[in-house]
Amino acid sequence: MLIEIVSVADIILSASIVVIFAWALLSWFPSLGRLQWLAGALDNVTTPLLSPFRRVLPMMAGMDFSPLLAIVVLLEVERLLAAALTGSASIESVVVSIIGTLLTDILAIFALMVLIRILLQLFGASIFHPLVLLVHQATDPLIRPFSGGAAASGRSSSGPMRPAVIALVVYLALYLVAQTLVSNFTRP
Repeated sequence: MLIEIVSVADIILSASIVVIFAWALLSWFPSLGRLQWLAGALDNVTTPLLSPFRRVLPMMAGMDFSPLLAIVVLLEVERLLAAALTGSASIESVVVSIIGTLLTDILAIFALMVLIRILLQLFGASIFHPLVLLVHQATDPLIRPFSGGAAASGRSSSGPMRPAVIALVVYLALYLVAQTLVSNFTRP
């Protein structure tokens, strides 16, 4: 009986991931003509799924990262169910592994975003380009704690990079520490 329940839950989680992914893809094409009904239906299904994630991860620089977070969480819940079904690992180690994976994924994304900002500054990209402006708006909250109280934006392409470099080093160090802790804790 437990196997059937876990199998049904796995199917529901997989379908949820596919629906969220399809909704995210269709959201890039606002005028779909004949497929507008599909976009509306997907929006009706995904809104309740994504609303808890939107409360945790608000929009950054006009971009909604909640579908990405939802997919990662749903994949990890699938992994937890698979481990519970097979009995290959203790529930505690799987939960710690899931939390660690989420934490390391978030830290890796933060480090990558800051690295992109540093590279754009190094190559002298115009701050007035919409993509560069988007990167700056998205990374300002990540760099601000390392700016020593000054504005972290450094809106000129030749502005000081020290806070961004410090932020990159800290996020990478936190990533390595989290990765090591999780691998040591989940090791059999």
